[in-house]
Amino acid sequence: MGRPAIAARARQAWGIAGAGTSVTSPPRSRSLLRDHPVLRRWPFAVFAAQAVALVVLGILHQPWFDEAQAWLLARDSSPWDLFAHHLRHEGSPGLWHLMLMGPAKLGMPYRTISVISGLGALAGTALLLWKSPFPLLVRVLYPFSYFALYQYGVIARSYALVAPLLFWAAIAHRDRLRRPGWFTVALILLANVALHGFIVAIAWEALLLASLRGAWPQLDALERRRQKIWIAAFAANAVVEIAELWPPADLIGGGQWDLSPHHAITMAWGLVTNLPVAPLSILAVAVTLYWLWLRRSLLIYLLPTLGLLVLFDIRYFSPWHSGMLLLVFLAAVWVAREQARPPRRSIPAGLTPAVSAAMVVVLAGLCGWSAAAMARDADEPYSGAPAAAAFIQQHALQGQVAVVGKWAIGLLPYFSGVIFTDYNDGHGPAFYPWSTHEPIPSTGSVLADSPHWLLLSVKSQSRMAVRCPVGYHRVAVFPGALDWAGGTWESEAFVLLERDNQDPLGPGRGDTVCAVI
Repeated sequence: MGRPAIAARARQAWGIAGAGTSVTSPPRSRSLLRDHPVLRRWPFAVFAAQAVALVVLGILHQPWFDEAQAWLLARDSSPWDLFAHHLRHEGSPGLWHLMLMGPAKLGMPYRTISVISGLGALAGTALLLWKSPFPLLVRVLYPFSYFALYQYGVIARSYALVAPLLFWAAIAHRDRLRRPGWFTVALILLANVALHGFIVAIAWEALLLASLRGAWPQLDALERRRQKIWIAAFAANAVVEIAELWPPADLIGGGQWDLSPHHAITMAWGLVTNLPVAPLSILAVAVTLYWLWLRRSLLIYLLPTLGLLVLFDIRYFSPWHSGMLLLVFLAAVWVAREQARPPRRSIPAGLTPAVSAAMVVVLAGLCGWSAAAMARDADEPYSGAPAAAAFIQQHALQGQVAVVGKWAIGLLPYFSGVIFTDYNDGHGPAFYPWSTHEPIPSTGSVLADSPHWLLLSVKSQSRMAVRCPVGYHRVAVFPGALDWAGGTWESEAFVLLERDNQDPLGPGRGDTVCAVI
């Protein structure tokens, strides 16, 4: 191995401190550094450590409504019904549901969803560890950061697939003009993971088309033909996906269209205040934007980021969606570091290490969030659904419990079908339809039927007192609260009530506080 290669290995090993510097140590020292087992095997150790963390956190985690909804859609829908009817109510493409369909329909345990999600997180980590141009510290910290490990790993949602597919696209980006196939396949799959992935894929495909305008004369006939085929494939997928997700007239939920300046300011402030070490994170982004501009890669970050911010502003945003901005940030820096074109001007000697340092600062803060989330999951349930389902199974209450509130859908993956007397009349598909054709009667209608057992589902972003309806008393409370950065975002709890022996319309013991959640 020649001296330039050894120098590159050393700079990579020592991360940001050595980036952009020359290595002048004696050959023997370079050989020792190169052959040191830690430097040769550390990616395997990091990968194994994340796998262990995913297993431990996966055991501690209690799946919630979003995870249950995807599993039930996969279990209780045919492929045709899923893509032709149900996804437009979900507002999400179907690749994740398609992956769940096999194990769900084969009757595999519900927690299989956590295994699939964990494998997605590990795939993203593997690409970053072995294929990315990032320095050592970035590659060590990323697998344990809050989104890579917890929000898009332990919590099993389609977002687990975004990192591996976006990183795949970053790897294929350099050869996208000569070999468009791998790049386009990655974008098509990314577009079918989540609406956020669709926006990123559209942005990167638009930048590819812009690049082709200048490169077209240099492409030979075969390369032009390949480009046309893959552009047509991407366009066809985009048309199908838009048709698949176009909101129906009976849609409920999924946020509201809000174009007011006040909403935009509130959303932006929420993003800023939820950054890890906010002042340093803002500085990190500013430094990186300048560096991306010098590297002729600013639009790779800016275009998809603006698209995501528009979605967050006018339609729907939850704090965990901000992880999409982080993944785009990492992918843009990835592409820029492998950019073959010369920079706009000479890059200051300390700027590239500063960008690496900025990434380290952000990821280190997110690792702190992961540690807080792990400690919280060890002490408090994420959702009360698993405990409530276990109680119903233990006491053989299937088919005897009426439910108030759609969040109780979180219990149904633990059963082979609908167990609530008033949900879809006790039969039919178990997933929630997000439609005006509400499968759960109103609270008044449920109480008018005077069921013996009543399950209240409670969702709130602040502590609230739950009152027992007149004629009912509390049997059990199943607490749960969704995590954000190691703290509570909102509750997902359940209260099981039993009808009093006396006339439920009489004075009874109702109208009292039966739980504080």
